[in-house]
Amino acid sequence: MKSHLYQECGKKKRFECDICHKKYISYVALKSHKSKDCDEPRYQCANCPRNYKHLHHLKSHLKYECNKNPAFGCPVCSKKFHYQFLLNAHLKQPSCRQKIIGLYNLRVRSMYQPHQIRYLESEYSKNQYINLKQRIWIARVLGLTERQIQVWFQNRRRRGTPRACVKCSKQYKFKGNINRHLKYECGKTATFCCPLCDFKCKRFDYLKFHLNSKKHADSHVNSFLL
Repeated sequence: MKSHLYQECGKKKRFECDICHKKYISYVALKSHKSKDCDEPRYQCANCPRNYKHLHHLKSHLKYECNKNPAFGCPVCSKKFHYQFLLNAHLKQPSCRQKIIGLYNLRVRSMYQPHQIRYLESEYSKNQYINLKQRIWIARVLGLTERQIQVWFQNRRRRGTPRACVKCSKQYKFKGNINRHLKYECGKTATFCCPLCDFKCKRFDYLKFHLNSKKHADSHVNSFLL
């Protein structure tokens, strides 16, 4: 608002382009106009008539376009593009997205087959965050929908990577659980004995759970321990 009142509101257009003679209120607007509209292309491709204002655009043209076949193909309609961002924009169009069965289902609850889970785990170990093109490709391989692949990867990331015990290979989700396992369970002898039966365990909370079971529900020992 302050910039508008100070530079624009009621002001004359004092800055004129020396090429097309358009006038602008501020020098910043004139500079932006010249860089976008009136700036002469400075970088000429040596292989074709294309020219560019910026060097990085020319480098991108030489790498992906000039005398190159389109390398990015749509897995749905087989159209091909020179750039990944063009393919991503194409995949978001209804013409392709509607052909993917179940793409717009908000709730996807599926039972995955063992061979599908093995394949998904293999892909997850390579990359935890796959893009739309990769999801569509995996869905076609496994006979699933793109949405099902997306949900599986989201749920897998929430579960996290299980931590394995270096001694017995048991897996735990949280670090605290594996530390407790190493301290009280792994390679330890059962030191907590039930006073009412032959049950033995390695942790006191397991013994309390045992005493609270139906087997000893009427005993006064559990109230003494608790």
